Amino acid sequence: MENPILVMANEVEPVEQAQVCLKKIAQKSRRQILHLVKTRIIEKMNMDFTADYTAHYIEGESKKKRIGKPLFLNRPPGASGILLIHGYMAAPEEMRFFAQYLYSHGFTVHVPRLKGHGTSPEDLARTRYDQWMESVEEAYVCLRHSCERMAIGGFSTGAGLALEMATRVSDFDVIFAVAPPMRLNDMGSYFVPAITTWNAMIKRFKLKGMAREFIENHPENPQINYRRNPLFGIHQLEKLMVQLEPKLQYIEKPVLVVQSRKDPVVNPRGTEKLFNQLGSQVKEYYLFDYERHGILIGKKVERVYQAIENFLLQWI
Repeated sequence: MENPILVMANEVEPVEQAQVCLKKIAQKSRRQILHLVKTRIIEKMNMDFTADYTAHYIEGESKKKRIGKPLFLNRPPGASGILLIHGYMAAPEEMRFFAQYLYSHGFTVHVPRLKGHGTSPEDLARTRYDQWMESVEEAYVCLRHSCERMAIGGFSTGAGLALEMATRVSDFDVIFAVAPPMRLNDMGSYFVPAITTWNAMIKRFKLKGMAREFIENHPENPQINYRRNPLFGIHQLEKLMVQLEPKLQYIEKPVLVVQSRKDPVVNPRGTEKLFNQLGSQVKEYYLFDYERHGILIGKKVERVYQAIENFLLQWI
């Protein structure tokens, strides 16, 4: 406990390969080590996606592989970085246009793939919300090893995960949340706890044919989103937001919250409640008069992009 480095050195000393490895690392510069860490994490994220896509691919239902592949748009050293997190049942492709906009305006942008996404609904039906958090953590470490200044942001569930990350780390500069799902408009979500309890009971008595594990989904972007929504996934989303709510008061960095006035998925009153609970002394709430949930894709997105960029430029 008093000298853990000495203990580790004693353990490593007889292992020649470990000595060689550590000597090589010790001879590298800080910039080289940062680059290696970033490179290894990106390799791992791509390998994890390939393995998940292969294991859970469903002919005629899974999207093309490029839809779910993580995006890393890298600027030269010195550029500010933006961690951009996609939404529930979506994939990195959902953030591509916004990511390219930010990249064209001088930012390094990292769009990770959340576990269970970009593959199949069955994969999402086996994924816990803490595994989504782990996906965000990996991407955060990767970007932290690329940029001195950075922002954390996301859309919908990605916005909730961005806020959750902001309650646990402090070495970032600003955060933005687009349509964070504090309160859902979809009435079906209210029945999820009862249905999941029913499913558990049915499975216990080995009557799986009576269980209902998915509900039909009619996404705004069917080329990206799943067409079947796993009830387990909805339950995990609600658990994420329930555990996040009491921690919002501890967020101290500048925050921008963006919401569509007529969002059919996320209730703006829930977003306003979330905004009021934020502990930051610098926080802004932008309400756009759109009639869709996905305000980072489609018509008039430039207004939203510019509003977010203008806020970011004040801090990074």
